[in-house]
Amino acid sequence: MLRNLIIIILSIVVIQSVDAQEFLNTSKNEVDNNGLRQGHWIVFDGNGDLKFEGNFKNDIPYGEFKYYYPSGKVKAVSNIYNNGKESKTKTYHKNGRIMAVGKYLNKQKDSIWNYYSEYDGILLSTEKYEYNLKQGVWYTYFPNGDVNEEINYKNDKKHGRWEQYFEKGKLKLKAEYVNDNIEGLMIVYFPKGGVNISGSYKNGLKHGDWMYFNENAENVKKEEFKNGFLVSKTLYQYEDGKSEKQEVEE
Repeated sequence: MLRNLIIIILSIVVIQSVDAQEFLNTSKNEVDNNGLRQGHWIVFDGNGDLKFEGNFKNDIPYGEFKYYYPSGKVKAVSNIYNNGKESKTKTYHKNGRIMAVGKYLNKQKDSIWNYYSEYDGILLSTEKYEYNLKQGVWYTYFPNGDVNEEINYKNDKKHGRWEQYFEKGKLKLKAEYVNDNIEGLMIVYFPKGGVNISGSYKNGLKHGDWMYFNENAENVKKEEFKNGFLVSKTLYQYEDGKSEKQEVEE
């Protein structure tokens, strides 16, 4: 799922950057006496493949623009409004399924963007932007639609609550970010509940005691960190209901 999402993100094009296109084979497209684009434009690339088509008025794009893969299949459809400043956009995988749905404001990603898988069309993630900066809660999903991860952003940095889940909604991990660094207590849980791992971060580095438990809530290991460096380890073994401690030098 993560691989699919990375491919989608790398494939997204900035649809509103119309004025940055290299207008090739445009002899039939209209330009007025002031050099402003007017009317319906159809633009081809250097290989003669259809690149995009859409309407201009006084050099400002408006209405529906369509972008194409070299195969001729639709790559994206963007509906441009508000004097060319905003657009609602859908991008498509090469097989015709929707890749992403979202909005641009002044050629920057804005508001909610949803991303979908290539072959089964399931929702992979939901992201939120303000002028191309990551903001608010971002979500990734399991194939059944359950939330896999929630992570908060502020001004393009991870900031606030971070949680991961098992399918069917059980909590898997919880921690906090502060300005892109994990800060404070992190807890990792077993699928059936109960703490698996518990430890703290300081400035994004493990710091202090980290405790590891089995599903019987018995402590099986303790590690001590100082600013990201492991300084000691203690192992615990359980026989006949009794624990045995073993110090391990690092």
